Amino acid sequence: MTRKVVVTGANSGIGKAMALQLAEQGHRVSLVCRSESKGQAAREEIAARAASPDHVRLFLADLAKREDIARVADELRAHHGAIDTLCNNAGVHLNSRYEAEGLEMMFMVNHLAPYLLTHALLPALRESEAPRVVTTSSMGHRGAIVRWNDLQCEGWFQSTIQYCNTKLYNVWFTTELQRRCPELVASCFHPGAVATQFAQDDPGLLNVLMKIGKPLLRSSAKAARTGVLLAVDERAADARGRYFANEKPRKPSSKARDRDAAARLWAESERLTGVRY
Repeated sequence: MTRKVVVTGANSGIGKAMALQLAEQGHRVSLVCRSESKGQAAREEIAARAASPDHVRLFLADLAKREDIARVADELRAHHGAIDTLCNNAGVHLNSRYEAEGLEMMFMVNHLAPYLLTHALLPALRESEAPRVVTTSSMGHRGAIVRWNDLQCEGWFQSTIQYCNTKLYNVWFTTELQRRCPELVASCFHPGAVATQFAQDDPGLLNVLMKIGKPLLRSSAKAARTGVLLAVDERAADARGRYFANEKPRKPSSKARDRDAAARLWAESERLTGVRY
């Protein structure tokens, strides 16, 4: 069955690989990208290999901006009507602390953007017979050190730890989204250590480790398979609230399984955004 799938961060890396595989399978794929030039180049490349080239569309949005998130959601709803799968894939790793609309940038893009975009697209998802929300997390969530009194890292910022925190938030978001919206199938996944441009600007240990280990890293195409499975495959039709890796359900860290913490993060997201599901 052809599904209508939205993929954020689709101009490179895992998002682009997911979009390509979905398009090759004949699904209708909407790419949400920040850069028009990179997004258009990705759309042309994917359309050239798609089963139906006219099924690949580009939508522009900077997911660090709430106004852009609201606008692109309106455009996606107007274009698609019903949306079958939303893939919250866009993410950033920054070596310094930056703010987006008064919030720490990684917290905003990696966590609050999925929270806000999913909410904005709920009417379209609920029009689907089998709606799914897939969020790209990471095994890095195991390295999280959450300071509830300083989620915005105003008192202390360490780039890799904050990135790991946001990947933990992705799991918590999935858990609580599934609880609050049982009509959806919400899941998240670890794509594996991927040979992309991730962390190339980080001056610290993560960049060094990525460069040393690059020959052992998997391709974006392999990393994308789990996300594609969760997005469209019947084998994942009931992957409710689950965390996947290597195309199979896995048990995340004990911290990630803390339902009280998931609810606490959700309450904090409501407070910061004023958006309630």
